Amino acid sequence: ARYVIPDVIVRKQRDRWMAVINPASLPRLRLNRAYADACGSRNGANQSLARHLQEGRWLLRSVVEGFGTHQRVPDAIVARQRGFFEYGAVAMKPLTLKLIAGELGLHESTVCRVTNSKYMATPRGLLEFKHFFSRKLATDSGRAASATAVRAVMREMMRAAAPGAPLFH
Repeated sequence: ARYVIPDVIVRKQRDRWMAVINPASLPRLRLNRAYADACGSRNGANQSLARHLQEGRWLLRSVVEGFGTHQRVPDAIVARQRGFFEYGAVAMKPLTLKLIAGELGLHESTVCRVTNSKYMATPRGLLEFKHFFSRKLATDSGRAASATAVRAVMREMMRAAAPGAPLFH
């Protein structure tokens, strides 16, 4: 059995569902203070070390900015799938990577990368991000339902049916 650390924790706070990045899933990056101080105190004696220090600071800043995207994507998913958190799979809405990407002004491949092999700890269990993306199915009324919601409704109907009695004629 493989232990999975959730990347995001979803919880309800003041009647609102929130996605919070799990601090345990974040990389622990920092510049070595002794080397940074040594580079700064040489008064330009070693241009190469100073350039590497500047690149290291740039890399750290880029990583921190990238985590802004890692927060925005689960925020958008949780906002779109609020019904799921309240009522379960029967309330799952159709959702695509493309829709989230358009909403956030990102490329679809960025959303794919942010959600790939990532997990959300929810009151309904530990779920892979891809669980929240479900195909759209047309209904007789002209509206749309997610494939996940349709499967959940069918499961409920089968559970409620009398043993041995056919559900459909």
